Amino acid sequence: MIFLTIRDFDHCVAQQSRESGLMARCMVEQGRTCFCRQIVTHPLGSFFKMDVRRGGFLDGMPGLILSGLYAYYTFMEHAKFWEEACHAEKRG
Repeated sequence: MIFLTIRDFDHCVAQQSRESGLMARCMVEQGRTCFCRQIVTHPLGSFFKMDVRRGGFLDGMPGLILSGLYAYYTFMEHAKFWEEACHAEKRG
């Protein structure tokens, strides 16, 4: 049985956008501190983890694309977290 949750690239990016926004709000609600460097360091770490440590490079181009998508998701999550944290400071 094959179970696919992602239909295509556009669907994947749209789903990542929704989920990264939800995660950013959770991070603000938890009172986590936002550091600007996380917008760069965390996506790079995510790419390294997926492509090198988990062997994504062994899958060729599909592995590279998935590693890039995971890094992009992490970037969106921290960028939205920064945005939410800034708005939370202005409100309260």
